[in-house]
Amino acid sequence: METVAVYCEPKLKTYGFKKATDLSLLSWVADAKWTAACGQIFRKLGASGLKFRLVTARGSENGRITIHLLIDSGMETAVRSQFEHMSEPILENDEGIHWVSPVEMLFFHGPHYGDRYGIVDLVFGVLERESIPVILWACSASSIYLVLPHKTAQHAVAVLSEAIEIPTDVRTHCKDPREKAIHDST
Repeated sequence: METVAVYCEPKLKTYGFKKATDLSLLSWVADAKWTAACGQIFRKLGASGLKFRLVTARGSENGRITIHLLIDSGMETAVRSQFEHMSEPILENDEGIHWVSPVEMLFFHGPHYGDRYGIVDLVFGVLERESIPVILWACSASSIYLVLPHKTAQHAVAVLSEAIEIPTDVRTHCKDPREKAIHDST
């Protein structure tokens, strides 16, 4: 006999919404055999002091991989020159490098995200009702990352805040055992 447990709460909760603005999104497609070479490019870019906000990769059935790199817009020129110089042999000739700039990222974390069904459905339903397009998204067990068009993250936070609770008052009735109780006389 198998036991299945599902975590459920009346309203989804988050620890808060974080926004990052003035970003640039770099995307390219390569043959999956170049995955290790792509990793070397990321290491070289990181070693040169460039910081990434988000990196995603998605493989396809035809042996190609789509990679997205989100950076601060102020680093775009430096990344463009270094990336185009280093990546030339791995790019698919018909695809090239595509840039979308400026973009914004909204990310949030919550309790039990890995244990609950329907979280992404809730988020995308709210954004769709408000006609907020999502350029790119990524999820982990407890986090959701949304890359949005320029000047839409604030509106997304406002509408998602109506659907997702951000606890503002956390109280506990548990006392620290190291604290002396009022009735202790010693």
